[in-house]
Amino acid sequence: MLVQLGALAHNITIWAKNWWLSDAPKLKHFGVLRLVRDLFTMSGFLVLDRSGRLEAIILNQADYLARRVVKALGALLVAEHVAVNLGKI
Repeated sequence: MLVQLGALAHNITIWAKNWWLSDAPKLKHFGVLRLVRDLFTMSGFLVLDRSGRLEAIILNQADYLARRVVKALGALLVAEHVAVNLGKI
């Protein structure tokens, strides 16, 4: 089971990289380790409505990668009507 969870985590990381490539070409050279270490640990917070549905993602504007991914993440979540913005954390 542990091997399967590791494979799932790796696949999700690769899929996420491919989703962002069209809108964030500067991430193309990032490998799996750098994605997990730098991108997936980016600080921010989630804004939920009263029913618990995600309304917005606020990324830390001081994070050097936030400006690179805010547009790409927003494009990925536009169908879900989730706003992605930069803000002070």
